[in-house]
Amino acid sequence: MEKEKKLTQLLANLYKKNNGNRIRHLTRIIAKAYEKNPEELDTYLKKDFTQPKLVEGMASSARHFIDKDPYWVHKMRNYEYGGLGAIISESYEELEFCKNQLQFAKISGKALRKSKNYGKALWFSENSGNSLQESENLEHALAFSRNKDNALMHSKNYGHSLSYSQNTVNALAESLNKGNALNGSLNFGASLKKSKNLDRALAYSENSDNSLIKSKNDDYTLRGSENSGNSFRESENLGRSLKFSKNKDNALMHSKNLGFSLHDSINLNNALEKSTRSIFNKFYNRKKSR
Repeated sequence: MEKEKKLTQLLANLYKKNNGNRIRHLTRIIAKAYEKNPEELDTYLKKDFTQPKLVEGMASSARHFIDKDPYWVHKMRNYEYGGLGAIISESYEELEFCKNQLQFAKISGKALRKSKNYGKALWFSENSGNSLQESENLEHALAFSRNKDNALMHSKNYGHSLSYSQNTVNALAESLNKGNALNGSLNFGASLKKSKNLDRALAYSENSDNSLIKSKNDDYTLRGSENSGNSFRESENLGRSLKFSKNKDNALMHSKNLGFSLHDSINLNNALEKSTRSIFNKFYNRKKSR
């Protein structure tokens, strides 16, 4: 009982500090301890309302870690913190995760394809490979996550999903983003290439390299964003997208900017080189040099 109490306290402290690496390391330690008798972990997975929720969630992750069976990924959905610190490379398609499930998880391969995630699912998760492709993410799912490779390609993201996330390589390429999705996010590489962004998606985000190249942006998307490199090259911008934005380097080269899309933006260097601008943008755009 004393060991269990210490484990509960340690896990609570790591969770409070958002220490994903230590949480995943602890998951591996627990899995190693039970690998010869994995059925003993099942005692932590019974519907016992006195069982600490975090311990229950980590037990579900350790149980999966032992035999890597996708069945245990499916079972994680039964617990409020199911999949806490899980390491997943394979799962069934079209699963649904909600509440606090899969927080601090590491997802790779083709896991969670066509999944639906909402609540605070997948907070602080790290996603790579072809994981979460064609997924639908709502509410606050995937906030503070880190995504790379081809993760989340062709996904649909709404609400506040992926807020404050970091995205690189081809993550979120050809995705649809609405509401306040990706607010305050950091985007590098070719992430969000050919994406379609509406409402206030990507407001106050920072975008560099080739992120958002050939994207289509409307409404108030990218309001107050900071954009550099070749981000937005060959993009199409309508509504009041890019209002109050700061753009430099070759951002927006060869782009099409219609309506009031550049209203009150600041553009430096070659930011608008060879771009097409409506008469309204020519009037409202403020071009400043360093």
